[in-house]
Amino acid sequence: MVKQSFILNIRLMVLAGLIGVGQVSFVIGAEGIPDRQGQWRIKVVAPGNEYCSKIEKYEDESSEVIKYEAPSSKRKQELEKTLGKHTERFNIEKQIAMLRRNPPSDDGFRFVVMGDSRSNFDLWEDVVEHIDRVRPRPAFIIHTGDVVSRGTAHQYRDYFAKVAERTEIPFFVAIGNHDDNSNHMAHEYRYLFGENALNYFFDYGRVRFVIVDNATRLGHPREILRFLDKSLRETPGGYGKVVCAHQPPAVVDKWAYHAWQMEPSRVFVSLMSKHKADEVFLGHIHAYSTARLGGVGGKPDGR
Repeated sequence: MVKQSFILNIRLMVLAGLIGVGQVSFVIGAEGIPDRQGQWRIKVVAPGNEYCSKIEKYEDESSEVIKYEAPSSKRKQELEKTLGKHTERFNIEKQIAMLRRNPPSDDGFRFVVMGDSRSNFDLWEDVVEHIDRVRPRPAFIIHTGDVVSRGTAHQYRDYFAKVAERTEIPFFVAIGNHDDNSNHMAHEYRYLFGENALNYFFDYGRVRFVIVDNATRLGHPREILRFLDKSLRETPGGYGKVVCAHQPPAVVDKWAYHAWQMEPSRVFVSLMSKHKADEVFLGHIHAYSTARLGGVGGKPDGR
C-alpha cells in the first residue's frame, strides 16, 4: 500500500519513495511542497519481461578511457587537510554500515532521490533541511550526481559537506560529469566517498540498489555494464531492483540531446528489461521526465 509522502520540487527535483513488501512505489508531485493544490499523483511501476541484447555483443571501441593515476603524496596531504574530517560521514562503506544498524520496519521505508544540486546554495540548504524534517524519516538519500559544479576539494567541503552534514540520514551518490574535477581523475570524489564509490550496490528492505558511473571516463562502458549485469543477476530472489546513474540513455529520443553514448545506452536499457528492474533514476537533463522501455520506468531528475 502506498502512503502519502512529501515532495519537494522547486527548480530542483526531489523524489520521495516508499517501498512496501514486494513492490516499489513512488509518489510524484507537481510544483510546490507538495503542489499548490495539495494534489498527489501516484505511479506504481511494474517490472518488464523482455530480454534484449547481451553485453558480449557490445563492441563499441570509441569510448575514450582515461588511465587513472593515483594522487601524489602531496595531493593526498592536501585532500586530508581539506576533506579528512568529512570522510567519516560520507564514505560509502560507512553509509551502508549505517543502514545495517537501522533495518526497515515491516511497513516498508521511505527514501529520497534527488540530483543536480550543484549551482544554487540557498536551495541546496532548503532541500536538505526539508528532508531532515520529514517524518517518518527517510531511510536514506540517493543523489544522481553533480553535487558540486567543478569537483574541487574546496567545493566538496564548502558547498556539499557543509550542508549535507546537517542531516544524519545516510547519503549515497552516483558521480556526475561535474564531480570529477578538471583532471577527470575524481580524486576528490573518491577521497570523500571512497575508492569503491563509482560503481557499487547495497541491499535494504529486500531491495537491491545499484549505482553506476556513466558520467566519467574512468572506466570503459563495457566494464561498467558488466558490473551492472552481475549486480542485478546476483540479486537475492524476491528482491526488488532499483538502478541509479547520472546520464540518461540516448535511446529515449527526448533525452538524446544530453545523454550517455548510444551503444552503451542500448545495452543499459536491455539489462534493465532482462533483469526486470523496478525503477531507474537518472539526472543530468535538469528537468523532470519519465519514460518506460521494455516495461521498465525511468526518471531523469534535477534542475
